Amino acid sequence: MKEYFKNQKMLEAFVDSKLQTENTGHDSDHIQRVLSLALKISAKEENVNYKVLIASCLLHDISLSVGNVKGHEIESAEMAKRILQDYSFSEKEILQIYNIILNHNRGFGTKEIVVDDLPIEAKILCDADRLDGLGTIGIIRMIQFSTKQNVPLKTKHNRLDESIYGNLNYLKTIGDDLLTSEGKKIAIRKQKILLSFLKGLDSELTSLQ
Repeated sequence: MKEYFKNQKMLEAFVDSKLQTENTGHDSDHIQRVLSLALKISAKEENVNYKVLIASCLLHDISLSVGNVKGHEIESAEMAKRILQDYSFSEKEILQIYNIILNHNRGFGTKEIVVDDLPIEAKILCDADRLDGLGTIGIIRMIQFSTKQNVPLKTKHNRLDESIYGNLNYLKTIGDDLLTSEGKKIAIRKQKILLSFLKGLDSELTSLQ
């Protein structure tokens, strides 16, 4: 990964050490994939502050290193403020990163977010984070998460968090309403993989009835 600012590699190593063993699908590999997707999206945008974007990507799930899941964007934003003081970030940059992380869990957070008010770096992180839940990797992540939930393959209603099938079916919604043009293009490709998998799963489950 190309370095965009001083101490970037040190910050990456710090995050990797904290999230390497995280077991809800938000480990250090997820962080690197989100960062890679964010850089791919940002290449099609203008006036991107890469120092702010990359730090936001690296730290957006950092609170999960201490086991916080519900409302993790709030705790991650707070932790990022403290961490970045050791990595040559100005107060202005830290505040920008704080707000980006606070808003990255769009649609799942504790407050309404006005999309038009989000800076481009926040839009990019929102999209990159969601895109990692789609496609083949998204399927694998959700199956791993569902296995840890100890839910059955299928139930009568197949609601979210009720069955593996329900969880996978939920993934169809996370590519909706992305905020960048490039993010939307990537989502279309990843959605096709997901829909093909679900169609095959539907067919096999139906044949067993």
